[in-house]
Amino acid sequence: MIKGIGRDYRTRKAMQIITSILCALMFLTMSTDGQADRGELFVVHDPKTDLYGFKDKQGRMVILPQFEHVMVPSEAALFSSKNKEFFVLVPVVKKGKIWRMTREGLLKFETVFFDNGPDYYEEGLSRFIKDGKVGFHDTKGQVVIPPLYDFASPFREGHANVCQGCYAHYPKMPTYPALSSSFCSSMREDMYKSVVGGKWGMIDRQGRVVIPLIHDSWEAMEAAHASQ
Repeated sequence: MIKGIGRDYRTRKAMQIITSILCALMFLTMSTDGQADRGELFVVHDPKTDLYGFKDKQGRMVILPQFEHVMVPSEAALFSSKNKEFFVLVPVVKKGKIWRMTREGLLKFETVFFDNGPDYYEEGLSRFIKDGKVGFHDTKGQVVIPPLYDFASPFREGHANVCQGCYAHYPKMPTYPALSSSFCSSMREDMYKSVVGGKWGMIDRQGRVVIPLIHDSWEAMEAAHASQ
């Protein structure tokens, strides 16, 4: 009799624990979905200033118009789990420079201008500029490789070419910085020459130097990599 009561008590207790866990999981799921829905923002254009800002689903202005461009599809839901590409960071142009911005309006990364827009995420990493140096961050907004180099290529097969002391050669400005965040889609292709000078090497996705920065050109460094 006593043993039977003990089993019943333990069974009821176990059921209560299981029910509590299930309820907690359901609440957590509902809360997460709610946060994602509340987090969605949409681009809004102010015709008076010709600047762009962001509003929420209810049409309330969250980030005042202050950007010359927002480099996303005009109807995209931003900072939403439904749109992984723009869940954490959104590319905007302010005062002629491209930035990746957080939902709070923080301009977190000065982004490399590449292919008429913000730098791509290659193998999960994108380039940014700080104090004239180039580093890499991920899609979650975390710095993966600190800004250490004058130039870095996008990652390919786990590696990126880097250099110190190099520069982009233009006919009229022969020592222009190798990478820039300036939004300049009108730059003529024949004005840009190449990144030259300095010492070249290679890093992996953890930022480890796999080929020392001792080579006089990109081509010499690539040849050294091919011979390994």
